[in-house]
Amino acid sequence: VGANKPSDDVLFSIKPGEHFDYSYPIPSWHASGTHWYHPHRHHATTHQAHGGAFGAIIVDDLPGDLPLACAGMAEKLLNINVLNVSMWHTIGILSMDDLSKGADGVNSELAMVNGQPWSEINIKEGVWYRFRIVFASNIRALRLSPFSWNGAQCQLRLIAKDGIYINDAPREVSKILLASGNRADVLVGCKCTKGRKCSATFASNLNLPEWMLADNPKSLGADASWKRTFLGPVFSVKIQRPWFKSKTGTRLPFLPRLKLKNWPPCYLASLTQVPQNKVVNHTLEFKYNHSDNSLWGKYATGGPQGMFTSLIGGSFSLIWDNSTPIRFLHEDQPASGTIKMGTVQQWTLLSPGPLYHPFHQHVQPFQIANVHVDTALTDAWLTLAPAWTPYIKETLATVSEWYKEGDWHDTLMTAAVGLLANNTALNIAIRFIPLLGPTNIVMHCHWLQHEDQGMMLYLNSTGTESEAIKFAEGITGCSNDWRQRSR
Repeated sequence: VGANKPSDDVLFSIKPGEHFDYSYPIPSWHASGTHWYHPHRHHATTHQAHGGAFGAIIVDDLPGDLPLACAGMAEKLLNINVLNVSMWHTIGILSMDDLSKGADGVNSELAMVNGQPWSEINIKEGVWYRFRIVFASNIRALRLSPFSWNGAQCQLRLIAKDGIYINDAPREVSKILLASGNRADVLVGCKCTKGRKCSATFASNLNLPEWMLADNPKSLGADASWKRTFLGPVFSVKIQRPWFKSKTGTRLPFLPRLKLKNWPPCYLASLTQVPQNKVVNHTLEFKYNHSDNSLWGKYATGGPQGMFTSLIGGSFSLIWDNSTPIRFLHEDQPASGTIKMGTVQQWTLLSPGPLYHPFHQHVQPFQIANVHVDTALTDAWLTLAPAWTPYIKETLATVSEWYKEGDWHDTLMTAAVGLLANNTALNIAIRFIPLLGPTNIVMHCHWLQHEDQGMMLYLNSTGTESEAIKFAEGITGCSNDWRQRSR
């Protein structure tokens, strides 16, 4: 989707009492997938989207796109938000908005699914369902996995992330990893081992001892700014076996490899094999500078409030190509650089220090070109902090399942949901071809309060779409018929 008015121009705002009609032309050749929308008023994005102003946009699959095993699958749409009431109130103060003033002193935090604080989803035993998940929290990540006390056994198969099918779908995963802004299409199938009815709770957890999660200065708990993972139940599935099925449970149908028709379109052609001397290299660093101010003691005094000490007590910025830190404070600020359409861009995402950040890019997605784990540093951490061993080993396993070279994203955790919280342990390089434009390409941290406080910039793209598309079609491995599709 283009970033020029009247489409996805987030540098344009609608003032109180005004109205504006947005228009989003979806090309007939656009890939199907699960997408979403939310308001993007700078300095108030957190308050609005965190408060529930978001929803899903689904581009349907065309007939014949999916194999028969998946084409008629029942779907469940889950719009998930983790609402921290105390943080919402504090963010409202910082954005000069009194809509949440009634929440002062309320410290609750809860996961909401489709606007409800607890959601139960009814499914049949032995049937695969397509869960379309949109996650729109402010500053929380999810590590979802099912567990049961009454004999439910569930399997997860990942088929798409951020609205784009993965190359090895359906991919078996043990957890669903989501940063704020991520979407995931996951096939879920369950059976009961102790009767005809059972249930499973999908909860987010870290696999750490309880003493490490406690809210006290000696723990790595609520005040640990690197963690950001919501802990607790999110939704449940209630499983029912049909009366005519056997007592031993119903086996889930075999899922074949997902071979898509006319896939990939050339704007999603794999760039992982493009030689290094054919790419344009850039770096993008997430920067946090600490400095006390008058709000520190009043609104960030530990406990649940401790999660926003960094917001109130410092400044957030981005560094493009080792330049001076750029703090985006006004929507009329100039572009921070220029990139050429019809080139293979390779960016290295850097997130040094104790904080980690989900990187989000507007206009078009990017492909993971490289995921490198520094095993020597990881082993050193395991030696120095043996209590972390279960967490680190599980994280390494789930990261290797969820993030693979060749996957496409538009939102990506720079330290893979907190793996050691430092890119000296995990380095990620991304690639993409700028196709739309000339336009501005906005990028920012998708911890929304970081974006509101300045961790955002935009680049100008130059060139022509026709030349860029011709360049993309020259990349081997994409469908020659990708622009012949019609909706």
